[in-house]
This record gives sequence, structure tokens and C-alpha cells, in this order.
Amino acid sequence: MRNFVRIVPALTALLSFSILYEIINRPKTFFWLSPSLLIVIVLAIFFLTGLHFKNKKLWYFFISPFLYVLGSLNFIIFLEMRWLKIGFIIVISILLGLYLENLYSFNYKPEKYQTYGMQNFSSYFNLIALFFIYTSLFGYIIFLQISVWIVLILAGIFSMLATYHTMWIAKINFEQSWLYILVTTLLIVQGFWVIAFLPTSIYVNAILLASIYYVVVGLTLNQLLGILDKSVIKRYTTVLIIIILITLLSAKWI
Repeated sequence: MRNFVRIVPALTALLSFSILYEIINRPKTFFWLSPSLLIVIVLAIFFLTGLHFKNKKLWYFFISPFLYVLGSLNFIIFLEMRWLKIGFIIVISILLGLYLENLYSFNYKPEKYQTYGMQNFSSYFNLIALFFIYTSLFGYIIFLQISVWIVLILAGIFSMLATYHTMWIAKINFEQSWLYILVTTLLIVQGFWVIAFLPTSIYVNAILLASIYYVVVGLTLNQLLGILDKSVIKRYTTVLIIIILITLLSAKWI
């Protein structure tokens, strides 16, 4: 069993690529292959953590890859060229494998596990996932004319899940973090509402909102860990300003 668990990250990445490749080739399979991909991820986490399905920690570990896969599946819809779709699923499958490899080291190779490795990887993994999700949600508003209110609720739910997972993986108690999670979610929803009216592309909108999420959650996490100071605030603020300026100056305004 230990030998099988060792190849789970690579095997899951290959299975994920195969499923996504089939979805690209046969779009009609999207609605039944998508759930199968999520099942593959759940099984992978089951083997890599050794946790029972009734153990809530198993599902906490599932939050980040769930958001990532959900975001990836929706993001593909907005990619038009076939070669771009194939390149995209190659990259996201590799990243998924790396996440699971990190999870393996976290549970089975503590001597090789880098301190805060899982926490840092999960944070960036969530950020990428939310970028995919935000892009898709902005796209649904523009191309499918879905109500902004419905999309705002979805954006709030997914942002809250990602924030909760970030706090949980950092070992911050929910009793201590719930108010911060709520405030962070409200800020992201407000940011989504404002950005949705900008005459920019869905990708630019998603970058702006994901950047805001990164800074808000980063500052919140540092505050809860008791390491927030002026230098940290300055660093995050500088990063946010630079990203916003580069994004807006290089964007094509509609």
C-alpha cells in the first residue's frame, strides 16, 4: 500500500489530464466527466492522508483542490483555441500533481517536509483557483447574462471557502478566525461588485480581484499569527499597487 500511495500524486495528475483531454475532445461529456474528476481527487486525498471519509479533516484538505478543479473546468470554457486548451490542462494537471506531492510529504515524509510548505503552497493554490473562478464568473455575467446578484453570492461562497482553508491549514482556530473570514468575504464581494462595472476584460477583472484577495488574506493571516507590522503592510501594499498599475496600463479597455 505504501508503494501505491507514493505514486498517487503522479497517477492523479495523469488521470486528471486524461479526463480533461476527453472533455476537450468531446464537450458533451463535460457534465458526467467533471464529477468523476472530483471523485478521483477525493480518493487521492483519502490515500495521501489516511483519513476516513467520515473524518471532517479529509474534506478540509479537499477544499483547495476542489476549488482548483472547479475553477479549471469553468476556465476552459472561455479558452477558444485548441492548442491553448491542451497547454492549459497540461499545466493545471502538473500543478495538481505538485500539490498532492506536497500533501504526501506533509503526511509521509516529515523529514523532507519544509516548514510551512503546505501552508504556502495551499495559499498560492487557492489564489490560482480563485483567479480561474473569478474569470469564469465575470465571463458568465458578460456572455451568459447571469444575474450579478447570483454571481456575487457564488463569489462570496468560493472566497469564504478559500479563506477558511487558508486559516485552517495555518492551524488558526475557527473561533479566532470566523470574524476575519466574514469581513474578508464581504470585502471581496464588494470588490467584485465594483470591478464588474469596469470596461476591461474578464481576465483583467479577475487579476485585479485576485490581487485584492491575496493582499487582504495575507494581511489577515499575518494579523492572526501575530506577525503583522509596518514592513509587512508596506510589502503587501506595494505588491498590490504594482500589480494594479501593470494590469490597468497593459489592459485593453472595452
